[in-house]
Amino acid sequence: MSKKRANSTGSIYPLGDGGYMAQIYTPLGKKKRARAANHTDAVAALKRLQQESDGGKFDHAKTGKLSDFVETWLQGKAAMLEPKTVRTYAWMLRDHILPTLGRKQLDKVKRRDVQSLVSTLSTRTVKPRGKASKQDAPAKLLDRRTIAMAVSVLHKVYQDAVKAEYCSVNPATLIDLPRQAKKASKDGPKFLTPEQARALIEALSDSPVRSLVLFMLNTATRQSEARGVRWQDVDLVARTVRIAGQLKRVDGVLQYVAGTKTNQDRVLPISPALLQELEDLNARRLVEGIDDPDGLVFLNPYGRRIDEKYLYNHLGKACETARIPRISPHKTRHTAATLALMDNGSLHAVQKMLGHQQQRLTADLYGHMITEGLRPVADALGRIYAPLDDEG
Repeated sequence: MSKKRANSTGSIYPLGDGGYMAQIYTPLGKKKRARAANHTDAVAALKRLQQESDGGKFDHAKTGKLSDFVETWLQGKAAMLEPKTVRTYAWMLRDHILPTLGRKQLDKVKRRDVQSLVSTLSTRTVKPRGKASKQDAPAKLLDRRTIAMAVSVLHKVYQDAVKAEYCSVNPATLIDLPRQAKKASKDGPKFLTPEQARALIEALSDSPVRSLVLFMLNTATRQSEARGVRWQDVDLVARTVRIAGQLKRVDGVLQYVAGTKTNQDRVLPISPALLQELEDLNARRLVEGIDDPDGLVFLNPYGRRIDEKYLYNHLGKACETARIPRISPHKTRHTAATLALMDNGSLHAVQKMLGHQQQRLTADLYGHMITEGLRPVADALGRIYAPLDDEG
């Protein structure tokens, strides 16, 4: 099969009636054709189409709609991003953005149009999704996070459109999102208390995921990052571990993928308790001769890689044994960050541990713990300023 030509390079092919067709793809991926009586005329027609395309005749301002640009944009992202991310983008665009804005010219979408879209989405009701959802379950308003994600995806689309000089302004900026009351968590607490964390560690004594969960509780790593740690990333002498990759399912197979979620490696210290756990794990590995092709540290008892469901199920069993609320693997990250802030109050240190690019994100998620840490200081000041009791 011949490789698809780049935009505007074009092609010529014969027709059944003896004529020829000249064809190019515009920058938006749309076909433009010109019929010719013979091959010589077809070559001339192709050159004319190419010149018109280069001159901007087929640019978005004259023929392209937002939906046209989005189609090409998604095709380009498919070669750069993970399939799951592209599917999420496509879902957001297909279900929440294009039905309202898709028929508009790319450069004619204004900020007021996006703000109006947000207002429409904030009143939209949807049926609960998932296998566990009942058919007769009442519809609910679209979640604020979904609306925010839709605006974020549209912002990404227009970022690339502005870079390509298809338009001069990104209309998805400075958009006001609807307020939404906080809901109680359905999957347990946001983090474990110190007592609950100790109970969980004790309950993990015979669990096949003990070492992995202990690692996450001590390093606040994402579960995909923790499952992707390799022995070459661990320095038992210096007591450090480099977080440089992830274990992800690609085309149905668990594969090590270089790079973190933020594309920034980070080096974390190893606590004494975690050091002992890793030294014991390494000793068993050497004695039993169990190894992974990529040198992954955390494997199940059969020497196989640990997937998300396996970790989730065994962590849940340990929570039941410890008689604490069931938590997801990601809540170990929240637990580590929250308990670290409660102990030392260093937002900067916790930011580096979590791998957040901006301290603002860390502050938004965990800043309340700093406020609680200041409460004893405020109480102390109150006692100092309180009037003395009269002694008569």
